[in-house]
Amino acid sequence: MGRRDALLMPLGALNQRGVIGSWRTRADWEAWHNDEAFGETRRRLEGLETAPAEQWWHEVIADARTDGEPRRATATR
Repeated sequence: MGRRDALLMPLGALNQRGVIGSWRTRADWEAWHNDEAFGETRRRLEGLETAPAEQWWHEVIADARTDGEPRRATATR
């Protein structure tokens, strides 16, 4: 299950956060979301959200990393 995450903070909203996760395949993403470790993290974060979580997908068309693996990215805000 290949994954890479980034925690983001908008410069104009220093009290907000966004998470970007990169996955090799959508099946890898689905497996992570069915994993108990993800469920535990999700439960800990639920009380911190001020709005419902949003998710959307992007296809990565260029990647500066050199490992040669294709990526699909999902973002959560």
